[in-house]
Amino acid sequence: MALFNVCDSYVRRPDQADHVIGTLLGSLLPDGTVHVRNSYVVPHSRHRHRLPP
Repeated sequence: MALFNVCDSYVRRPDQADHVIGTLLGSLLPDGTVHVRNSYVVPHSRHRHRLPP
């Protein structure tokens, strides 16, 4: 599901955007395995010549 969300977000991004940013929700198991349960898009804007405040 998380991989589908990433691909879907990239396909649906605005024409001027060259990337998407998101977050993964899950847990780290005692054996070091990461179990991803869900993912979310993080809305943002990026300006090439400005640093964020």
